[in-house]
Amino acid sequence: MRTGELFGLAPALDGAPYKAQLEAMTPTRTLFVSRPDFIQEMETHLEVATELLLQLAGFVRNVEDWLQDRI
Repeated sequence: MRTGELFGLAPALDGAPYKAQLEAMTPTRTLFVSRPDFIQEMETHLEVATELLLQLAGFVRNVEDWLQDRI
């Protein structure tokens, strides 16, 4: 993960548990946002929801590329 990247996006959206864990290799500052606050932020600020959709599209594209490389 790099600065500004989101972790735990799927659980923030669907409420299911996250299957992975991360451990910081260097001193790290993180921000926890509860699911209700996250959903409210997206409902209140369309630009936040739009940016989130763009990031999700990037994740999907990366998985597609990864899968295509293995075919």
